[in-house]
Amino acid sequence: MVAEILSATAKNALWGIELWLTPPDSPFLVKLIDAKLPLSVQVHPDDEYAKSKGLPRGKSECWYITGCDSGAFVYLGLTRAYSLPEFRELLESGQAETALRRVSVKPGDFFYIPAGTLHALGGGIRLAEIQQPSDTTYRVFDWNRAGADGKPRELHIEDALACAALSESRFAEPLFTGGEFDFEFCGIRTRGLRLSGDLTVTPRGVCAHALVVSGRCEADGIPLAAGESALLRRGNTLCGTDAFVIITEF
Repeated sequence: MVAEILSATAKNALWGIELWLTPPDSPFLVKLIDAKLPLSVQVHPDDEYAKSKGLPRGKSECWYITGCDSGAFVYLGLTRAYSLPEFRELLESGQAETALRRVSVKPGDFFYIPAGTLHALGGGIRLAEIQQPSDTTYRVFDWNRAGADGKPRELHIEDALACAALSESRFAEPLFTGGEFDFEFCGIRTRGLRLSGDLTVTPRGVCAHALVVSGRCEADGIPLAAGESALLRRGNTLCGTDAFVIITEF
């Protein structure tokens, strides 16, 4: 079976643009995000908490920074451990930002954001996000800005506090920088590869997803440019001489 070229589903937001690249029934979700403005401070539940709410799964995710403005940064976890009353007080007083760890980013950085990690993207960041197939998000702070209707967006303080890790983050720095990577989480394996010829794909499941980050390549002879992706099945071939691709499988 030949490779299947995928169409992206665009989701415009107040802060920028989000493209969903994988089909709705995929065991993982791959997105391209262009955060022109900072995203809200948020947290995602783990599988146990999600199931207690009647949801099929939680959400852990990875970020691969594809581009960013000078001085760009993210918030990842906390600068120290906080008690629940301490952190609640910071939220209620609008000072949550003071507790968050600020991390500078550059193209090629790869981060892991496990469920329970308080986080936010700063503005001027482009990235590929690989995640569990869930969109459950609990916002805890939205920079005191209004939504599309002119009113403050809903916050989810109680759910966020119930599932947030209030200890100092173990993943506040990139796991990989500036080159290839190979990482597995929640049964999902994601790899960043520099193509130098033909690569025959042997996914461990039904199929794998290939996203072209830079350069150009071909999937079974079908051209793919940066930002385009394909579903690959056993025996499909990627070919390129100067392309960086992210291959994800379950």
